[in-house]
Amino acid sequence: MPTYNFANVVDDYLMKITHVIRGTEYLSSTPKYNLLYQSLGYPIPYYLHLPPVMKDHSKKLSKRDGDASYEDFIKKGYLKDALINYIALLGWSPGDDREKFTLKELEQVFSVSGINKAPAIFDVAKLTWLNAEYIRDLTHEAYTQYALPYYKQVLGENITDEQLDILAAILQPRT
Repeated sequence: MPTYNFANVVDDYLMKITHVIRGTEYLSSTPKYNLLYQSLGYPIPYYLHLPPVMKDHSKKLSKRDGDASYEDFIKKGYLKDALINYIALLGWSPGDDREKFTLKELEQVFSVSGINKAPAIFDVAKLTWLNAEYIRDLTHEAYTQYALPYYKQVLGENITDEQLDILAAILQPRT
């Protein structure tokens, strides 16, 4: 038995892990882990196996292939709340047509029964659309603060408050 599998079970037990959420690619190893839990006298956790997130219809999203991470999208200017909202909707449906949720709303409406069995496709265009919705909903002040580093990067450090206000008034609604 490889050390990793043994260490994984012991670590989960010591950390009092009761629920394990992982990809369907690990479904076949579940019986092996359960035997380890049983032989050590540990309670077997509840498992939830999720379908993979796909880059397209044939290829799984992968860090090894250079696919973007959460941090990459933040650096590109995507809002944290838009990313969380989009990621929550990957492979899950709330049961209605809503696409925009606050974190609190996601906590209230989330149900495991809404998880799709089919893999989800990571659609950057849809994420960009949702991010634009979030940007347009920001207050003028919040948008100006959010956009300031990007404006400075393009226009330099000497940008005035008046110029910022004008840029925000023009660009925020068009985002």
